[in-house]
Amino acid sequence: MGVFGGKLLGIPWERSPYTNALFARQDLLDQLGAAHPTNLDELLAIAEEVNDPSANRWAFASLDQTVQEAMGVPTLWKIEDGRLVHKFETQAFADAIEFTRQVFDKGLVHPDYVADRNTNAKELVGSGQAVFYEDGVGAWHEMFQTYRGVAGFDLQIVNPLAREAGADATIWRDDPAGMFTFIKKDLTEERIQECLRVANWCSTPFGTVEYDLVSDGVEGVHFTVDAEGVPQRTELGQTEVAPTYMFLSGRANANNKFQYPGMVERLHEWETVAAPALDDSPFQGLRVEMPSDLSAENEPMKDAHHEIYRGQREVAEWATIVDDWRAKVGDSAREYYTKVAEDNDRL
Repeated sequence: MGVFGGKLLGIPWERSPYTNALFARQDLLDQLGAAHPTNLDELLAIAEEVNDPSANRWAFASLDQTVQEAMGVPTLWKIEDGRLVHKFETQAFADAIEFTRQVFDKGLVHPDYVADRNTNAKELVGSGQAVFYEDGVGAWHEMFQTYRGVAGFDLQIVNPLAREAGADATIWRDDPAGMFTFIKKDLTEERIQECLRVANWCSTPFGTVEYDLVSDGVEGVHFTVDAEGVPQRTELGQTEVAPTYMFLSGRANANNKFQYPGMVERLHEWETVAAPALDDSPFQGLRVEMPSDLSAENEPMKDAHHEIYRGQREVAEWATIVDDWRAKVGDSAREYYTKVAEDNDRL
């Protein structure tokens, strides 16, 4: 992933292959006697069960990608009958729009999210105004850190959902890296070697002294270790230690948020289930720069299906929207991606 135009130009920062997940306020589910859903039918039934606007509680603070994945929508492209098909063109995407519109029509979504899809879903879930929401997997520990003072707060990750009972789950696959460290090419050879040594030192894995120094600073100066074995920042550590130097590296990720009881074990369980469900992208492992015109249409297309969710447009309009998108950028993008696929023996 650090290769651009056939040249190794950057040190890739490894990231999880999972784009996002569905999370649930476990404490609220327990109080209401509700279980985790395993498919979309169960998700809808549980949502109706826990939704209670009179108690200032809605089922969802956000919902979109979870339904698309469960329907079997590909990450971006899929190969069908020997040709590339974009996710917008699939029947699964149209089905996901129809299902999500149903959720909105039933009043199962918090009104703040109905009014503005960019509303802060974290706050709605943290305050107990919503039971389910979507977010990146890395947000899980951040939510615990933010709401650890809330009595009984327990946020848990939900296994990837299937479309229906007995069907296989699908989850979108993210690129192996999305951030990179670059070194200016006009530096002296000595300076470049020094930068590479720093990056190499910062790349040491979890469990090493170097990792602790990068992450927490010097023990006794920047942090102390409490009775549970968790590093706690000192006042000096709060000001001098920042998650900066680790991004100079290509360090592998580690499931190490042991300060939150049960998170390491539960995340391992979730990834064990999620890994086989990852979408089999035809471009997995390839660096493909999305054409600018295709990228520019992503937001208008997102606006369009969110308008359908909220009743501002009809579900039946989606087919025409896709036809317009295909004429504007979709067909030319298919040609571009087809050539990439053929050049790399993916088609």
